Amino acid sequence: CNGGLEPHPNASHDFHKDLMTSMQAFGLGMLFTDFLCYRGPGMAAYTDLEEGENGEHLWLAGIATAALELGVEVQFCMALAHQILATLEWPSVTNARING
Repeated sequence: CNGGLEPHPNASHDFHKDLMTSMQAFGLGMLFTDFLCYRGPGMAAYTDLEEGENGEHLWLAGIATAALELGVEVQFCMALAHQILATLEWPSVTNARING
């Protein structure tokens, strides 16, 4: 999915936590994640998830929960309306720019 550029939704939390932990050594305080209107919907292609789980939601939740655990704020950019509404679940997402 996504040409192999994104972690599998099941691996999103661990991948992003490792990434942000490494970047905190350089002063990371906010993760800016862009082009969500393109990247998020591609996660729906994953069918090897637990029943009832949505790949896009699981992928975004992995980013947001990893950030929360590390005290990092997240900004969603070029997000779709449903992605913005989902941020109500994730207090680490403090900024967003909607698209479409």
